[in-house]
Amino acid sequence: MKTKKERSIYLFLLLRFLLTFVALLLAQVVFTICNGYLFSVGSVGEWLSILWGNIRFGAATVAFVLLPYWILMLLPFNARYQKGYRFFAELIYWIGVLFILVPTLSDAAYYSFTYRRLSADIFQYLTVGGHMGTLGPKFLLGYWYLVLAAILIAAFLIFFIGRNRLSTPKRKNSSGSWVAFGLGMILILFLSVSGFRVRPIVDRALSARYCQIQNTPLVTNSAYNILYTTLHPGLAPYQFDDAESAFTAVTTPLAPATHPYAQPMWTAGGGRLVNSDSTSTDTMRYSNVVVLILESFSQEYMGCYNSNGESYTPFLDSLARYSHLYNGRSNGKKSIESIPAAMAGVPTLMECPIPTSPYHNNTFNSLPTILKKYGYTTSFFHNSYNGVMGFDDFCYHIGFEHYYGQSEYEKKYGEGTNYDGVWGIFDEPWLQYMVEEMNQMEEPFFVGEFTISSHHPYTVPEQYTGRFKQGPKPLLQVVNYADYALQQFFETASKQPWFNRTLFIIMGDHPGCVIDSRYTGLDGSYRIPMMFYLPGESARGTQSNTIVQQTDLMPTLIDYLGLDESVVCFGNSLFQPRGGWQIVYGNGFYILNKGTQVATLMADNKAQPTIQEVTGRPEDVRLLRSIVQQYNQRMLNNQMTLQK
Repeated sequence: MKTKKERSIYLFLLLRFLLTFVALLLAQVVFTICNGYLFSVGSVGEWLSILWGNIRFGAATVAFVLLPYWILMLLPFNARYQKGYRFFAELIYWIGVLFILVPTLSDAAYYSFTYRRLSADIFQYLTVGGHMGTLGPKFLLGYWYLVLAAILIAAFLIFFIGRNRLSTPKRKNSSGSWVAFGLGMILILFLSVSGFRVRPIVDRALSARYCQIQNTPLVTNSAYNILYTTLHPGLAPYQFDDAESAFTAVTTPLAPATHPYAQPMWTAGGGRLVNSDSTSTDTMRYSNVVVLILESFSQEYMGCYNSNGESYTPFLDSLARYSHLYNGRSNGKKSIESIPAAMAGVPTLMECPIPTSPYHNNTFNSLPTILKKYGYTTSFFHNSYNGVMGFDDFCYHIGFEHYYGQSEYEKKYGEGTNYDGVWGIFDEPWLQYMVEEMNQMEEPFFVGEFTISSHHPYTVPEQYTGRFKQGPKPLLQVVNYADYALQQFFETASKQPWFNRTLFIIMGDHPGCVIDSRYTGLDGSYRIPMMFYLPGESARGTQSNTIVQQTDLMPTLIDYLGLDESVVCFGNSLFQPRGGWQIVYGNGFYILNKGTQVATLMADNKAQPTIQEVTGRPEDVRLLRSIVQQYNQRMLNNQMTLQK
């Protein structure tokens, strides 16, 4: 006679499905609690719609991930009641459970940095250089509350699964068992396989049906997103307009413009819009260029952008008074996305960052490649360990002649010198080392630098403990330290003979953690500093509300230097009147942001590709369609350079 805890095979599996599904919903609740301040849900009705979306996507995820387990347990063989077979099946089940729950719980912490659910590129991140052995314990300690949540959800599963044992029937196999197997598999396949193969029955594009676009990450779960992006790799060859029309929408040549901040020394090189077939005929200006990319810097932390707010960057605030300050925007939320955008004018409009994507070996126009033709020495500095996220390989690929990382620093100063214990060399000593190396370079030179200290786990050199300004987030102390390191860099650099012949460009790679709700949403969450500083310029600093994205850097520099170049890029020169927009991609959406106007598209992956969920003014939507069409076709066909 059955006990209350013993279940038939079918009821046993149904309860197992429901328990796993509820565990995933609990993980989604944790994600929402940790990141709810980043979203703006307008009504109770929208929350209920989001919940229904979670049910749909969650059911598909549990059905698909645990498919091997369902097959093992539904096959009407007597072995499924035997100990060894059951042990193997349970192992498969718990591996699946880890895959279902761990990404969503990880995103509870990680999403606030990237504004994207985890995707297939996480596997690349784990294999392209890493110190996970060092970082793992620090993350677990720093996010102890997520560890506690994981333990509680696991305890919930173990407790209720333990109360439901599988009964052993007297007659273990029958023709009815095969019928039940067939019906069970039809149900499972309906929920999962039929969609993931071509077009998911719960297509990610449908997430926008449940809520506003900026809230769609609340609908899907991270395991689903990893599966979806794994099963839909690569780009679709979109064809919205004829090729010439799409190209013209993105690259229409414009006559040289008088820039409002062009006097007296800040004068455009006279070049026409460089992402066209038209080229400059003006005299080239030979000027050193140094691009400083600052880890996790947001406008939110800077007094020069927030006159009434708290500032953690006193030096950059003072430098802004002698610089041209723009309303900067990043083209992504990951460090690895900023180098292609800034150095090659190409944003990451896909799930995988370009350096780890199938297109990483494509040929790109890039600043180092172009400037090398004009006699520039080109070098990139990054004070992290060599190999981190493939930075060094990608920098060499786009034309940098020299790369300086932690290995080069330690060869000169000794292993472990000024090591932060996790990522690399602290910013202050590293930037001094950079000046020493620049003193050995032949002019003109083009130098890129990517700082690291304003990054988790937010440590400062021991001798500075307690010195730097604390704030509501631990990141702010290391932002203050990074600002101090920049002050020391400029103080040393100002004494060098090349200083007054150098244009300095300062930008963030992406914003860090959010403090004020103004820095959320489609417009606020990508705000970075964008500053141009030319020593010796007689004019005082200026500030513009014009949106300047990272991909604007390449055409601006080519225009400023007066180079005779035609390139493909997805940005505009600051010296031309048609800029003032930003292009980004995240969670399946393409976004064109003009500040007060936002256009969005969401792509599907049909054999005959279309775009769903279009919002925005018609002219903005057309520009966005043209950008996406040009981007995908050029990336797929390795045509990121103009064809001769």
